[in-house]
Amino acid sequence: MIVVDTNLIVYLYVPSTRTAQAEAVFRRDPMWATPILWRSEFRNTLAGLIRQGTLSLETAVQISYRAELWMSGREYTAMSDNVLQLAA
Repeated sequence: MIVVDTNLIVYLYVPSTRTAQAEAVFRRDPMWATPILWRSEFRNTLAGLIRQGTLSLETAVQISYRAELWMSGREYTAMSDNVLQLAA
């Protein structure tokens, strides 16, 4: 299992120049975990792509649904004190 950030999830679900890299990471270890914040960050990215005209609303909703379903059960909250201790 690897802990991923939202960018990697976006690269996996939204075709781009980095999709191949995200797919390679997925093939190496498909068990991803992430902080629950990924959902808000993911939605924000999709909203930006809708505003740019890169994605339609329908496509963004489908992508969001698939990504949320796939990550379900592998989302975690992070305790602030642990995060700050690790950062220090």
